[in-house]
Amino acid sequence: MATNRLPSAPQTSSRESWHEDELVEELHRHRAKLAERFDYDLKHLYEYYSSIPIDPKIPWADIKPVTPKRVAG
Repeated sequence: MATNRLPSAPQTSSRESWHEDELVEELHRHRAKLAERFDYDLKHLYEYYSSIPIDPKIPWADIKPVTPKRVAG
């Protein structure tokens, strides 16, 4: 779960949109470059990402499911 309290993301006001985040903008630029490189073909993009080896030294994320809370009303 992403939060704006992580060191990689500065604290933002509640009025600031997520799309104004510097990291999100960088991700969008990278994604656009790759999409253009593969002529916007999802099959080729999938093959590219599938061909990247996974580093066994990096542990998998341990993500727990989140149960939404009911809001009275």
